[in-house]
Amino acid sequence: MRPSRRTLRPTCLARALLAVPMLGCAFGTWGQYSGAPGATPGTPATPGASAGTGAFGGIAAPSAAAAASAPAGPPPATHIVLAIDSRLVHTDNATPDLGVKQSDTVLEVQPSIVFERRGPRITLSGNAAISSLSYLNDSQPSRVLPRARIDLASKVIEDWAYFDAWYRIDPTFDDPYATRPEAATSYKLEPRRRYGLSPYLMHRFNELDSMLARVDYTHARITDFLTKQVRTTKGLDKIVSYERAPRSFGLQIEVKAHDESDDFTQGQTLSTREARLWLNWQPQPQLVLGIVGGREKTSLLADTPTDTLYGGRVTWRPDERSNLRVTVEHRYFGNGWDAVYAHNSATTTIGLQASRTVSSQGIPDNGVLPPGSASPVPVGGGINPSALYSVVAQLRESAGFQAALQGRRNRIYLQVGYLKQQALQMAGQTNIPDPSYDTEQKSASLGWDYKLGPMTTLTVIGDGSRIEGLGGSNLGRYTTQYSLRVEGTRTLSPHTTATIGARRLTVKSNSTTLTSVDLDGEQAIYAGLRYRF
Repeated sequence: MRPSRRTLRPTCLARALLAVPMLGCAFGTWGQYSGAPGATPGTPATPGASAGTGAFGGIAAPSAAAAASAPAGPPPATHIVLAIDSRLVHTDNATPDLGVKQSDTVLEVQPSIVFERRGPRITLSGNAAISSLSYLNDSQPSRVLPRARIDLASKVIEDWAYFDAWYRIDPTFDDPYATRPEAATSYKLEPRRRYGLSPYLMHRFNELDSMLARVDYTHARITDFLTKQVRTTKGLDKIVSYERAPRSFGLQIEVKAHDESDDFTQGQTLSTREARLWLNWQPQPQLVLGIVGGREKTSLLADTPTDTLYGGRVTWRPDERSNLRVTVEHRYFGNGWDAVYAHNSATTTIGLQASRTVSSQGIPDNGVLPPGSASPVPVGGGINPSALYSVVAQLRESAGFQAALQGRRNRIYLQVGYLKQQALQMAGQTNIPDPSYDTEQKSASLGWDYKLGPMTTLTVIGDGSRIEGLGGSNLGRYTTQYSLRVEGTRTLSPHTTATIGARRLTVKSNSTTLTSVDLDGEQAIYAGLRYRF
């Protein structure tokens, strides 16, 4: 039986409004988990990324290890912030999955903790929260969504042995073509769990010579959006590297191994073995140029071709606020590249990333968004990081741009992303991968903050995103959505912040997984409080 349309009883709404001041609103921007605290320690290297991001593109600890291995400073310090957030949202479309458009009022209560423990040998940081969602008119069942981000960086043996680890629980969307209303009113969100372990040896013999031997293990539970089956994916990266930093000339010898596996019967197991020799030249203190040559062996199921790789790299740091690094290599899948530019000043933040690589597990981490980033759009493009998981090895081209301009009373921020992913197929491969996972994703976000007074801020954010299928059963399938949010925030006391706002979601799609009520989008108003202990 299809549920009948019901209206919210006034007494229910009245009780909910009375509950808000006692509970406490928006955690960050409410649609996104805010990520780890703004401190550097405990941020792991991106799973699957190359180890070593030193001054000249060679050996150095990832940021987590760099924090743990820094010279001993002040005595160990512990920082803990407890908060409780609550928000009341009235939406005109709480039940698109039932095929009936029904309004409801949702009460979200979210206790949270942000913590950091920094010592001479161990740095532990992160945050955790539990969101309780109650539909006051019973249009959807009440539910609880956990969120967590924990990072560990430790120094086991002084100047030699280290151990890093990270753990994530983030609510996400299993269906990349699904509409994305805000987290507080989305019945489609499911928690995704993943973790990584990284033991390694790193030592600097003198001013110029250093070595690194590192292992990165990643583990994730994912849902295949085609079959809806929950599976496990695993990744293992190993690297051994020696570098002599250039005064005029330097070199780096590097050996890598990468393995991916999953428990999908139709999945492809990707393994690579790489050996490189980098020759670096430093014509001036701010600039290092490098060339590379080597060999690589790739295994994709039964295919094990061996190829020559070659390329070059430019690292440029014109001043302490700007840096540019571009690496281009000819690989077994064609040309691959990784480019990063960053600039930070008192009033301006700019970030640019572009890459072309192969993986079935690489997921942009929301923690890499620069200060001032607007939004729910992950770096590297895409509607949501969950859409980047695949049961087949994929060739991925991505680009992301972020910029923020800070004035005395105004702050403007922009983010643009692009991602194209297609199944990798080796020459002569007999097992043809399913192209139904191939997609092209585009996204953009523009935001404006205006300080109306010392304690009051007006925020306007507009977002747009599109995902389109490129092959198989999803050829031509698309979902496009636009959202606009207007929000006012006022600091009531050093511990209390109040928020009130409205949002609108517009959707266009030909996806068979969406109902006509999904395409009606959503309009909602909300109000709430945040109390920090």
